[in-house]
Amino acid sequence: MIRTYEAVLDPELVGNTCTAFVAVTLEQMDQRAAFLALIDTLLEVQECHHIAGDYDYLVKIRARNTKDLDRLISSELKRLPGLRTRTTIVMNSLKETTQLPIHSERFS
Repeated sequence: MIRTYEAVLDPELVGNTCTAFVAVTLEQMDQRAAFLALIDTLLEVQECHHIAGDYDYLVKIRARNTKDLDRLISSELKRLPGLRTRTTIVMNSLKETTQLPIHSERFS
């Protein structure tokens, strides 16, 4: 049931002051393997979710600042042909947690 033990660091204290969510669309799904391989190499990417709706993936990025975020998107992500992005920059995080609700009926 426990996947891992980790220390949760304060992002700002380690120099990552910019949080962004990047919605990604792949023009061709045969690019999926290359996209996922690239995402796996980027240390700034904290989460990547395959989603339903207007976009294919939602990526959470922690960067040093907006200039670093721009470099990451322009030089790393967009080097894949046919990849489109829409970026939302977080102004203030009101709740972030690693806690999960445990539904007791599952263990009855």
